[in-house]
Parts: sequence; structure tokens; C-alpha cells
Amino acid sequence: MREHFEIRFVVQPKLGLNLDGVQIMCLSNEDNEVLCCKFSDTEIFDEVTQCENSKSPGPDGFNFHFIKKNW
Repeated sequence: MREHFEIRFVVQPKLGLNLDGVQIMCLSNEDNEVLCCKFSDTEIFDEVTQCENSKSPGPDGFNFHFIKKNW
């Protein structure tokens, strides 16, 4: 019986992550600036109007039909 619990509650050694030889791509400053800039109202409107009416973008329950009607 003791072995049953020892097996389940023993601290497992953490597995290390080895990234030797892995090349990580970096964004250029220009790409970073494009990704960090604010969205324009036109960009938001264009994306919202393309979404299916029955979909909901968040947990509040308001679907795109509601958002489009009340834009």
C-alpha cells in the first residue's frame, strides 16, 4: 500500500530544455513598429463587418450581429 502512494507523490525531476543549435528568428525594428501600432477605426470596422453575425468575440455574450447593429 505504501508503494502505491510513494509512486504517486514522489517529486519528479524537472526536465531541462536544451536550445543548443536552435536559431530563433527576431523581428526587425520596422516589423515590430507595424505590429505595435494602434488599429485605425477603418481597419476595425472592416474586420467586424466581415465576421459572421452569430460569432461572439468575447465572454460578454454580445455577438457580431449586435455589434454591427449598434456600431
